[in-house]
Amino acid sequence: MMGSFVTDMDPLFKWTLAVIAGGGTAGLISAGTAAARAVSTATTGGAANNLVATGELGGATAVSLTALFAPIIAAVVVVVLLVLAVRFVSKRLSRRS
Repeated sequence: MMGSFVTDMDPLFKWTLAVIAGGGTAGLISAGTAAARAVSTATTGGAANNLVATGELGGATAVSLTALFAPIIAAVVVVVLLVLAVRFVSKRLSRRS
């Protein structure tokens, strides 16, 4: 994703940086997941691992759905704001006449 936003850079450097940044983010998320499972196993003897896995699944689902529906919601908000702006301007212009 980052590689598509950085435009005034050498392509090799741009894509190398994008891979490093993406890999770092994925690594942090993976480390967090591994730590949560390790703590769960150490404190409950593995009994809560199903709850941790269900929480991970719920979080991944929520983020995926947000990524899918956020652009649609943003488009609806923009259209509503445009309609309200047109109404406001037309009322102002009709009062002056």
